[in-house]
Amino acid sequence: MKLGIFFSETNEHTGGGFQYEISIAKFLLKKLEKKNYNLKFYCTDERTKKILKRFNIYAFNIGKNKLFNFFFKINLFYNLNFLKGFTSYISPYEKFINKDNLDLIYFLSPNHHAMYIDKCNFISTCWDICHRDNVEFPEIRKNYSFELREILFFSTYLKSHSIICDSELTKKNLSKWYGVDNKRIKIIPLFRSLNQKKFKNFNIKQYVKNKKNYLFYPGQLWSHKNHIYVLDALELLKNKYKIKINFYFCGSDKGNLEHINNHAKKLNIQDQIKYLGFLNNKQIKNYYENAFALVMPTYFGPSNYPPLEAFSYGCPVIYNLFGSENTNFKKAVWKIDIKNILSLVKIIIYMKKNRNKVNDKIKNGLKYHSKINEKKIINDYKKIFKDFSNIKNKWK
Repeated sequence: MKLGIFFSETNEHTGGGFQYEISIAKFLLKKLEKKNYNLKFYCTDERTKKILKRFNIYAFNIGKNKLFNFFFKINLFYNLNFLKGFTSYISPYEKFINKDNLDLIYFLSPNHHAMYIDKCNFISTCWDICHRDNVEFPEIRKNYSFELREILFFSTYLKSHSIICDSELTKKNLSKWYGVDNKRIKIIPLFRSLNQKKFKNFNIKQYVKNKKNYLFYPGQLWSHKNHIYVLDALELLKNKYKIKINFYFCGSDKGNLEHINNHAKKLNIQDQIKYLGFLNNKQIKNYYENAFALVMPTYFGPSNYPPLEAFSYGCPVIYNLFGSENTNFKKAVWKIDIKNILSLVKIIIYMKKNRNKVNDKIKNGLKYHSKINEKKIINDYKKIFKDFSNIKNKWK
């Protein structure tokens, strides 16, 4: 099978999306047999091509065709039949599909370029549908972000051979809101990121140790990441319970840093917070290993990389579970109610008084991480590709 792997314009500053795309590509490159699978990698940006090369992924930059994009968008809204032949003729996508004789394309992210694929079948990726759950946030309302997501999802998921998502909740919502056939939605859970520690065996004593007095939150500074919730909890801990704990956070500023800093000053806890800027993979490791806990009260989920990364470094995890049904995952985290700051306050007080219980959570996190079944994951991918091959054999 000739399989095209398509990247977005990914880079380190895009956060979890970058981790996801690179990790999946490297996983498939390593696990798929070369005799059965011929993998070709593609991007639309020279910068992306250079970044991928650092990870030993050699991609072809198909570039961009502004004229094609312009006419395609007109046709998308007005359905002008006479434009279809012209856009197909100038399409840069049809050229690389025909040149490399691709059987199937796999888009590693929710990618608008999938809208431009006409004749070739493809696999889509859905990370979440949180714009439906949380329409209030500025990153959903500004620049027609909600509308653009809806156009992308309706125009790509319904005609995908398969849609890969990472949870039962996302699968349920894909079927509910977009009418996608359940049989086409494949669940492949998050299992690896570039920040996770790699090990075959682990010694609990090595990870269960005294932590420093700070909460850690790696993630881009969007409003939906809910840093304000942590600040409000710190203020309550300080003034009502006389407990002072610091808060370190990192990631690219998406417009909310000023509000976070101003809110900390308003609460008079500015001396307890520290913005670390953007951290590379090596730098982030030390903060995971020494943190009192990872705290992640995000509104967007259910799946995110930081809890898995924290597990691998023996870092306790405080997280919004989004109604997770995974029993082993729930055993490894401290569940918070993001609508109630007292929820986080009580957890921190309890953790400080019950170190043995914290150690139990750390152990459960390490066990959860060590039991991730990569063999099953690659077999799930192979089944998706095989199912398509069985259909593809019906035509030339």
